[in-house]
Formats: sequence, structure tokens, C-alpha cells
Amino acid sequence: SAMPARESEMASPSAPQDGGFQPATAPQSDKAEGSGETDYGTNNQVKNVDEADVTKSDGTNIYAAYGDKIVAFNARSGTQYAEVKMPEPWYDPEPCEYPPPRPGPEPMPEPVPAEVESAQDIDVTTASSSSLAAATTIVATKKSMPYYPGCWKPKAYIQKLLLHEDRLVAFVSGYGERDWVFPVTLMQEDVQATDAEPPKPTPILNEYGNVQMFVFNTTSLIPHEKEGRLPKMELLARRDLPGRLSDARSVGSIGHVVTLTGIDTYTHLRRYFYRYHSDYAEVKEKDEFISKAKEIAPTRISAFVDGLINELKLRHGDGCTSIARLAAFQVGDLAGEARVNHWWDNGIFGALATVSTFNITGNMEIVDVSTETKYAACFMPNSWETTLYATRNKLFLAGRGHDTIEEEPGFIDSTLIYGYHLAEGKVEAAVPFGVTKADGNILNQFSLDFHEGTETLRVAASVPEWNGCLVERDDWGGCSKWGVVREIKNTVSIFNLTSDENPGVMPKWAESKHLGEPRERVMAVRFIGNFGYVVTFRQTDPFYVLSLEDPSMPEVKGELKISGFSSYLHPTGDNETIVAVGHNATETGRRKGLMITLFDVKNASDPVDLQRYELADKGSTSAVNFDHKAFRFLPGSGTLILPARARDGKSVFKGFYIFRVSREEIGLLGTVNLAPGYSATQKCTYDACLQPRSMVFDNQAVMMRGHYATSRYIFEPQDENWTLDLDQDLAEEECVPDYYCW
Repeated sequence: SAMPARESEMASPSAPQDGGFQPATAPQSDKAEGSGETDYGTNNQVKNVDEADVTKSDGTNIYAAYGDKIVAFNARSGTQYAEVKMPEPWYDPEPCEYPPPRPGPEPMPEPVPAEVESAQDIDVTTASSSSLAAATTIVATKKSMPYYPGCWKPKAYIQKLLLHEDRLVAFVSGYGERDWVFPVTLMQEDVQATDAEPPKPTPILNEYGNVQMFVFNTTSLIPHEKEGRLPKMELLARRDLPGRLSDARSVGSIGHVVTLTGIDTYTHLRRYFYRYHSDYAEVKEKDEFISKAKEIAPTRISAFVDGLINELKLRHGDGCTSIARLAAFQVGDLAGEARVNHWWDNGIFGALATVSTFNITGNMEIVDVSTETKYAACFMPNSWETTLYATRNKLFLAGRGHDTIEEEPGFIDSTLIYGYHLAEGKVEAAVPFGVTKADGNILNQFSLDFHEGTETLRVAASVPEWNGCLVERDDWGGCSKWGVVREIKNTVSIFNLTSDENPGVMPKWAESKHLGEPRERVMAVRFIGNFGYVVTFRQTDPFYVLSLEDPSMPEVKGELKISGFSSYLHPTGDNETIVAVGHNATETGRRKGLMITLFDVKNASDPVDLQRYELADKGSTSAVNFDHKAFRFLPGSGTLILPARARDGKSVFKGFYIFRVSREEIGLLGTVNLAPGYSATQKCTYDACLQPRSMVFDNQAVMMRGHYATSRYIFEPQDENWTLDLDQDLAEEECVPDYYCW
């Protein structure tokens, strides 16, 4: 239920003094409502490039993803006025039932007397053992194979939202063709003749249509078919997307969504070259196996390539002009350089990444699938570790690969990067312009940054340490001492996007020295203008400031060692300070409670930690540690709204902390607890959770988490304006007891 909005006058923060802010006390002001700070946009990495998120707002209303529902409510009153439930995915429950119990063993039949002359009996007694076996053997087919328990009923799940003007785009997973049981879909060649309806061959590009895009008109409401239910927003379009959702961006009205489709190389190619395949049943020697594999290779490879091209044409049009050529991510001799390990298996050929470009406000029809969408695609290492970074006219896809080097032990993690040009304000397919490879793996999207002035890509990456044998035993060839044989290496690399030496390649221009103490890894990265900020950690928190003004010579200008570590860095807007969220730690590196730090980076050669605030609970943590969109900072007043989870005795706090951040102190203004039981009137909830998010409208902070949304005055958060319980009027059939929200 929603409580009345606060009617008192809004106060605004006092003005900064001497470059800093006032202490964390409630500021006094006579300013009227409507003059306070407002900040409801997504916490985007790049200005004017909107990132898809689970909540969006147009300044008046808030649209939140809640499982398979979109809930819409007024930001100032908390009144929910619309709700859209996604269509249920197709599901056939019959194959998912437990198989019937098998009959028990039958007694051995008695020998048939010779004098019996029944035709049936004579046939049985005189039949040979081989013919009897052939007549009674059951051939396992797709239809006759028993279905084992393990099915689950699919449910639609809203992963991300984009909003532009009155168009709300939802990316929803849970759709697409798939088997909900353990038996593997058969290849066409494996289908038994006894199958009345042979199954379709397994596709090479799987998971097509798993994610669908829904476009709604937020200003057009349609009454619900059931009396007493909230109205729905008008559906304008519904389209299949190729694969699973990776991420999405929008620049103005133009949306770019990246999806990943796994490539089934095992079923269609690799299995034919394994020793246990039936083609090698009569093979005895290694040389004979190699010879046989070479003999069948042309046929199998041609069939795989033809099948892949046919599927690509089916999904991307009759041609491959929008698909980037497969890159080996190296130059020179394959045998002499670092090479991608097992390029055919989770190397550079594990998935197809598709960039779909569309106009959010364009003409759309529900039955129109692709006429208003343009596609570009490239092959990526795998379908589960692809990072998207985008500017207004550039898009980069980074995937994780593995290199093998003859002189190095084990393998070296690498980051394989594709670069695309984006047409501003137009629905045109993204155009690939180059590829490159960085040693090591990246942390997240903040490890990538494009600098327009120098036309360079900056990449912060870590090559993990490698453990192996330090001392071998000569007597029997074992190892007598194990340890670190290759130390971790953290660097910032600069790649040139304008080089003409090797078209299609973004060559490495320069690389910084190693960052961090021995065995420390990168915990946070942020590039701001000509500077880069990197945090490493094992026992202490070295905070590095790098000057990138000369891209050919990245230089470490300053270093600060403090306890703990930061996992997210955020500029405050004054070009002098950075606020960080992370954890404190003991001298041995044991993690302690959640910590907020304010760094002064005005003097790049001498960074200073101005203020720190640590939560008392050693087990406290925040979603900001892994999700930057949960972070909200108001530069005008220095207000920080931080979701947190902590424990106070037997009670659990799951809500928000509101701080006032200044050079003089980081002070706590108040807390808001949205843990289960906060204002619950029912014994069960919907099987969904609001992810921790906050927005501010005229100094009124709307905080969402779990099953609730609440509004508080940011300088007096103990006073409640309204609270919305999303499960207040939940139908009985939708109730789930004790559904846990992190």
C-alpha cells in the first residue's frame, strides 16, 4: 500500500565552503518543493550512452522489472497504476513426468514338451537364439527413450529494460525451442527408422529465440481482462533475438543489443575426431587413427561449414556481409607465437555474438520481425564471458581466451576484442573495424575505455599466476615441491585504432609496468580523461594513479597504500575527488566490513585518502561490489545512497545507507531497512525480487529492494513518505512462501 507523500517543504544542501561540503547534518533551507536535487537516470559508464537496467524512469513514473512482471508506479506518490506480465513460455508437461514403474522379473518358462504341436509353441521352441534376440531387442529411439526426472517449467524473466520517451523495451528470457529433459536431441543421421516423426537435426547455433524483445507504449493503458486487476501497457512489438542476452545500450532513440549464441561444434564436428567414435571401431594403432581422421576430415568439415552458413543466412539474410571474418587474433607463424588454445573448442570459435540495432521509437508491429532491425555478428571465444563497452559511435566486445606459449608453463589468459563503428542517429548495422588481443583477463566493463582525443583503447587486465612444479624428483619423475612458477601481472595497455600498418588490427601501442605487490590482483578500475585509476589487493590496497596523456608512454604518477580494497570507483564531479566502495581488511588480508573511502586525486603524484567510513558488521556487504548500477551519488549535496546487507545480532539488515560525503567527513544520515517483514501483511510473496536500486526526485529518494519500494527525504531518511508493497494484492495462486531475496 502507498502512504501519502510528504507535504513538508523540501530543503536543499548547503553550499560548499573552501572546496568542501558541510558536515553530515540535515541542511536547513526555506526552498519550496521542486527545487531539490533530482537524479533518476541509470549510473552509466559513458555520458549520453544509456545502459540497460532493471529499473527505468521518465521523471514522473518508475518502471521496474519484477521477475516476469513490469510494475509501473508514480515516483512521488508511490501509487502503482499498471502491471504487465510477460507471456508464459511454451511448455509440454507430459515428457517431464516420472516414467511408470518397470514390471518385475518374470519366472523362467518351463521347457515345452516335444508332443505339443501348437504352431505358436513350435515357433518359440525351435527358434534359434540369434533370431530370438533379434526379434526381442528394443531399439532405443527418441520416442522410446525413458524420460528421467529433471524437467523444470520455464518461466519468463525480464533481464533488462531500455526507455526512450514513451517507449519501454524489455528483454525477456525463457523462450525459444529446447528440450526440457536430459536425453540429447538426436542428429538426423542417428534417427531410427522406427520413429514415426523423426526429430529435427540439432542446430549448430543453439538458443535462438531464448530472449525476446518486447516494446511497450508507456502512455497507452489497456484494461486488464480480469476485473479488479491493474491495467496493462500497450504492446507495440515482440521479436525474437538471436541467442541469450549479453547487454544492451541506447544512444538517443537508437538501441544496440548484444546477444550470444553458442556454437555446437561437438555434435556437428569434434565428435567425429575422437578415438571412441564408431568410425574408428576397427582402428588399432595411432597412425591408423590419424590416417582415418584425415580421410573423413574433408567431408565432415565441409558439412559443418555448409550447415553453419545456411543457418547464418537464415538468421542474418542471404549473405554474410554483416558477419566479421573469423580472426585468429595473432600475426605471423602459428608455431612461433602465442596462439589461442583449442581455437575450435572454447577458443575463438565458441559462440556467435550478434549486435542488433533498432529504432526504439520507430514504426513497429507485433508481427514484424526484422524489417526495422539491422544485424552484425562476430565469433567469440564463448557464450558466457563477453563484456560490452560502448560510446556514442564505437562498440567493443571483449571475450576471454587462452593462449599457449612454448616457453611459458600452462596457458595465459587473454582478452579477445572486436571493435565496431556505430552510426549515430541511424538504424544501420554496426561495422567491424578491427580486432586485438590483450594479455590477461579484464575485470568488467570499466576495464575498457576509448579516448576520443588520441583515438586509443585503454585496457586494464591481469595475467593470473600459475602454480606448478618447482623441484622435480629425478628418481621417479615426480615433483617434490609445488609453488608459483609464474607471478601475476597487472597492466594497462594502450591500443591504436588509427594504425595503417595492418588493416583490421588494433595494434598494441604501449603497456604500463606491473601494478601491485606480488600475488595482488586488480579489484577496481576507472578511466577519467587522461588518467587511469587502478586498485589491486591481497593484503593491502595499493591505489594507483596513471597518467595516460602520452598514449605511447603510460606512467604511474602516484601510489597510495591503505588497508582493505575498493571494488568500485566513482568520480564526484569536482575533478579532484573519487568516492570508492569496498571492504576494509586485516593486516593478513582477511576481509572486514563494508567501507566507503574518499580519495583526493588533485595531485596525481600524491593521492590521499581524505575520509573513510566502515560499517561495524564485519560481514556487511553491498550490491555495488559487483553491480555499479546500484550506486547513487548526488554531486550537488554530496549524498551517497548505498544498498547494503548487514547483521545486527539476530536481525538482518537488507536496505540502504544514506551518507553525506565531504572533505571533512563521511557522515551517516540514516538507514532504511527493507528486509522481509518490514511492512508485510501476507504470509507469502511473489517469486521475484527487485534488485537494489535508488532514484532521487526533488530530494525524495525512492529506494527499491526485494518486494518493496519506499520514498524518504534524503536528509531525514527516518521519516517515511510512502512505501509500496508489490505483493499487497497478490493472487493466491501466485503466492510463494518465504521467497528469499538477497
